[in-house]
Amino acid sequence: MAAFVLTQPLGRVESIRDALLAAGHDCLAMPFSALYAHADGLSVLARLAPADHDRIVFVSPAAVAFAAAALGTAWQDGDRVCAVGAGTTEALHEHAVLRPGTQPIMPPRPPYDADSLMPLIDTDSVHSLLVVKGEGGRRDWLDALRAHGKRVTEVIVYGSHPVLPDAGVVDALATRLGDGADVATLLSSRAAISAMVGWQPLSPLWSQLTARPALAVHPNVADRAREAGFRDLRLLQSGQSLLAGAVALAAQM
Repeated sequence: MAAFVLTQPLGRVESIRDALLAAGHDCLAMPFSALYAHADGLSVLARLAPADHDRIVFVSPAAVAFAAAALGTAWQDGDRVCAVGAGTTEALHEHAVLRPGTQPIMPPRPPYDADSLMPLIDTDSVHSLLVVKGEGGRRDWLDALRAHGKRVTEVIVYGSHPVLPDAGVVDALATRLGDGADVATLLSSRAAISAMVGWQPLSPLWSQLTARPALAVHPNVADRAREAGFRDLRLLQSGQSLLAGAVALAAQM
């Protein structure tokens, strides 16, 4: 059994925590942001017809989770639906956005990001794209698509705001470390790592935590983790979701 420190935002961390607990692992939730629904964006999404777009791109698992309630069965065509990565693909099935057995268009191997998806959507046969996303994030790939003559409709279905974890999680982490538990950290964003570094209650345990394994979802997240002092970093493998990667990591500890 591993003890995972989960840094994903509120609104996303719960599903990962529940799945890992069900698999017999220990979890310490340490979110530094919280997700919330964009009602206007969801209303717009509910009125759109998927047939009006050659490709429908979901940029994250959170985008799928928030959008799912606004989507009807007409969206279940995997030939149009695109996922930035394996975690987003898992969310598409978890929330029944895709029919069982249907696979979206997604990058064949890591890194799972917009750059890897671009060759699959920036093609002569694609003229119109619907991009379902959260606030912020990269815009360069969207600008590139528009510069290449594509019609890109962005629908923002969620946002986020900063929060601080329950200070009690530090005591729980200190206990796990003191007991010699197999502790590992799941890292999904550069912003969460920066927030961890700046959170004073965690400072006394930082050297111990960063000496333990950490799993990063993307090379640029791993780069930020190295800057912050994590010394035993792993990356998601081809086709792995964060949950699958965490289970695989636990088996190696």
